Amino acid sequence: MAAMFAAVGDIVGLDKEVGGLLAGVALASTPYRETIAARLAPLRDFLLLFFFIALGSALDLSLLGTHVAGAIIFSLFVLIGNPLIVLVGHYKITGPPGIEEARAACLDYPERVCAYAWRGEEKLNLRSLTVAPRRSQAT
Repeated sequence: MAAMFAAVGDIVGLDKEVGGLLAGVALASTPYRETIAARLAPLRDFLLLFFFIALGSALDLSLLGTHVAGAIIFSLFVLIGNPLIVLVGHYKITGPPGIEEARAACLDYPERVCAYAWRGEEKLNLRSLTVAPRRSQAT
């Protein structure tokens, strides 16, 4: 299937990589996605080495010094700005812990320790949600 998508992508004038991406998207929507991912993980990890070698060999080192200012600004944003965004933008849910959606449970409650024991079920259930008792306030 992946080879077919890559070939079709090549025929219509797209890169083979785009065809491979479309194949990955198509396979990710099948019920066998976990099995496919598990079986292809060693091959993916092996081929990742060649991807980075090809990427590194395509770099033009003569242009390395032309983007130093942009690289420093971007690095500072990532190192300083990202943690600030996480700290300032972080919130905690109020109310009793529970299951918000069939496939979503937020476990970030103030003063409560929550955990969900997922056992592969399609829909989350309250029986697998564990909530520790509230901490007592010392006076």
